[in-house]
Amino acid sequence: MSQLILSANSGSSSLKITVFEIDSDTSNNDGVKAIAVSSISNLSSSKPTFSLKFLSPPSSDASQDNGKDEKATPKDEKEEVPEINDHKSAFEHFLDRLKKNGLDVGRISHVCHRIVHGGRYQKPTEISEDAMHRIEALSSLAPLHNGPALSLIEACFALLPESQSIAYFDSVFHISIPQHISSYAIDQKIAYEKGLKKYGFHGLSYSFINRKVAEFIGKDASSCNFILAHLGSGASICAIKDGKSYDTTMGLTPLDGLPGATRSGGVDPSLIFHYTSSAGRLDQTATKDLHVTEAQQAEHILNSNSGWKSITGTTNFGTIASERHSSPPHALAWNIFVDRVIGYIGNYYVKLGGRVDALVFAGGIGEKSADLRAEVVKKVECIGFEVDERNESAGKEVVEWIGKNVIVCQTDEQLEMARQCAVSLRHW
Repeated sequence: MSQLILSANSGSSSLKITVFEIDSDTSNNDGVKAIAVSSISNLSSSKPTFSLKFLSPPSSDASQDNGKDEKATPKDEKEEVPEINDHKSAFEHFLDRLKKNGLDVGRISHVCHRIVHGGRYQKPTEISEDAMHRIEALSSLAPLHNGPALSLIEACFALLPESQSIAYFDSVFHISIPQHISSYAIDQKIAYEKGLKKYGFHGLSYSFINRKVAEFIGKDASSCNFILAHLGSGASICAIKDGKSYDTTMGLTPLDGLPGATRSGGVDPSLIFHYTSSAGRLDQTATKDLHVTEAQQAEHILNSNSGWKSITGTTNFGTIASERHSSPPHALAWNIFVDRVIGYIGNYYVKLGGRVDALVFAGGIGEKSADLRAEVVKKVECIGFEVDERNESAGKEVVEWIGKNVIVCQTDEQLEMARQCAVSLRHW
């Protein structure tokens, strides 16, 4: 009976889990196949929504339909579950639904957890008590992600005591960034002692995209140069040089770089002192009286009350795209995002010496918004990128060309974790 691997992605009020089975088919380069996907949203509301979709019947598990021992794909489920109120209860409900659909949860040997900020971790790690403390210490650097991930890890320890929980850090992909790019122009002794440097994020996504696009264009990844744009409610861009991360837009935290649904993106560091009321007075008293609670408030403003939500009142980029021609606030949010995206594309094109195999769009917005792709690429036509009629119909394949040197890739962070886990099982 083959092992099962869970890949879990914890958000501040959401939980996404994919169930993978080790695949004996040697033609499958990923080494695993997805058999079920689950999503729990609105965890912080009174009406959390649970969904479970089976992609195929798990091997060696019998369907319970009509009491017959035959392999049939269980039915999809979607329901409101008021009893779910946190990540632990969400995970407990998920396991219960798997059992009721005939899946033996005792086969779950590994749980892969996406951890956004890994600090000085340079590879995935089996989660121990020490690792929990280290991840918790980094929570302030990724407040929307590390905390919820820890809650799920605790739930896994309690509900799946025989399985191994492994942390896969988004920041690990970027350890190849050269020192002169990852360093800030501050006292280097203090920077080292406190770990103040550019870490970069969306690493699991970039790892998947980098590998799949290299396969698609028929080149060895180590010889590829790409500009990868993971555009979603959290957005970033990465320059790939010789198959490795060379630069990326996010920095010490995911806040830097591109604006997002609720994040400001890069701003003048002094902006927040003028933004908050207590620091609005340019005198020594105002600076002296900026306490920790006010600093936390400032971080909350830039992480949770900025971005296009602060400009338009919505976090839905589809709404912004559709209303930008009739609504000045929506037009402003759209134009800011486009401007920042093309700025980084130009920056990375120069850093890569003009040798770029492809500009790749991924992420929820990058994959779904043909309008955004068209406008961005139109503004960077001067450096050799173009889209054609394929841009409008993109989305049928995992990777596809949409014009001259432009690609769309449907990224899959959960699959990337499961693949890495399957490849490395002998090490755990």
